Amino acid sequence: MYRPIKKLRISVEGLELPNKPLSNIGLINAVRKLEIPEFRGVFVRDNLPVKGKRNECGILNLDDASGRGTHRVVWYRKNYENYYFDSYGIQPPREIIEYLKDLILYFIQQSVFNLKEKCSAVTNVYTF
Repeated sequence: MYRPIKKLRISVEGLELPNKPLSNIGLINAVRKLEIPEFRGVFVRDNLPVKGKRNECGILNLDDASGRGTHRVVWYRKNYENYYFDSYGIQPPREIIEYLKDLILYFIQQSVFNLKEKCSAVTNVYTF
């Protein structure tokens, strides 16, 4: 007997999301629904804003603007204290270091819970 495959969904902070990678638009919509404060947006590494803000967070695709996208990371800044999360544990690229202009504390997968305390909803949307 044939049974259709049930599409799974994931709950993030009470928001139901599809169990698949989200597009930039899907990420932005999720962030809006979660009402994440001071979210700058989703960027590629060679198209970051010109100037950072004192408090902000964002999602960065490590590809450049000419590519189709590779791997996304998250940054969070509170009072110019910078945090960076990469699920692969790779150090921040030159572009985000130059953008944030200050020391960056970066986290690997084992430290995701520490970052969730700082940037809970953005990290949850990103890591589901």
